[in-house]
Amino acid sequence: MRKISNTLQLSVIVLLLVISSCSKKMLVTKSTNSRDYQLNAHQSGLILRPLVADLQVESARKEVAYNTPLNKKKSDPLNLRLSDLKSNALQLFMTTHNCDYVVDPIFSKTVSKSRGRLREYIINVSGFPAKYSKIYQVDTLPKSVVQYDKLKKPVRRLDYINSIDENDPKYGLEGTVGNVGGVQFDYLFNDMDEIKLRAYISLHAPLSEKESLTGLLKDNNSNDQTMNFGIGQNFRIGLGVMPEFLLGRFLKVRLNGGLNISPYIIDNPMFSAVTRLGFQLGGGLDIKLYKNLSLIGRFHSNLNFVDVATKSKGSNWDGKTVVKQLSGGEYLNGGAGLRLTF
Repeated sequence: MRKISNTLQLSVIVLLLVISSCSKKMLVTKSTNSRDYQLNAHQSGLILRPLVADLQVESARKEVAYNTPLNKKKSDPLNLRLSDLKSNALQLFMTTHNCDYVVDPIFSKTVSKSRGRLREYIINVSGFPAKYSKIYQVDTLPKSVVQYDKLKKPVRRLDYINSIDENDPKYGLEGTVGNVGGVQFDYLFNDMDEIKLRAYISLHAPLSEKESLTGLLKDNNSNDQTMNFGIGQNFRIGLGVMPEFLLGRFLKVRLNGGLNISPYIIDNPMFSAVTRLGFQLGGGLDIKLYKNLSLIGRFHSNLNFVDVATKSKGSNWDGKTVVKQLSGGEYLNGGAGLRLTF
């Protein structure tokens, strides 16, 4: 049994090290909203009679999303300036909504990165579509145009709202050794910034020698009868919730609580197993080593509230199967190991 346990521990550690060579999967999203008003002076090499155009502006604001083309083979594929991308977005707006001009354009930019590479770059444009309804030449400019020309130029107003959201890995896998050894798999189901709630399932087994189990059973006359169940080796299944508390960039403290199921496999002519049911309570530390690989220390205790014997095939026992005063209590269990998140 000792050789099997050591082989299991070595296999779990090798598996974690191999998987940890994969880069951490993290999605980083940066959003920028801007309002940009530009007044471009008329430039020409010839003396021209002024042209005046009337605009027919729609009353409802419309929008369009310009998804910029990306070169997935490069880590930073965008060589165009932001002004060029905004011009492309405006052109898409005018084509989509069949207009000649965009009144009061509002731009919003969304950049998504994953594993260090740019995955998506979207520029959203909203504005009022406008069409030229009449274009004519004049000898003198209207008063409104002259007054407009006296405004201070250039007029440029920018309003930026920047945010970066980092999505933590959803899944965790860890292996530990100590007075018990085993593995745990967990899933992040609620992220509350400083506190993260994970649901977990764990499988642990004592690394000590097998135990001799005895207990009390009620026979068919409801009399207590001492039963020697024989030598048994058990494993422990845990199901519950694990809150994580962030204490720093590299350190987390966590608690865990849930149900504990501990079957003892025994060699007895009347019984094949004794199963302990109860609660599992504990905690631990998580110290980040590199990217998604952490060093962990954990402990837990199993608080059992009922022990049930399972009759073997062909058993002649006709009494009750709830065991009282079962020997071999499960005390504080501790261990250390590695944790991988992905």
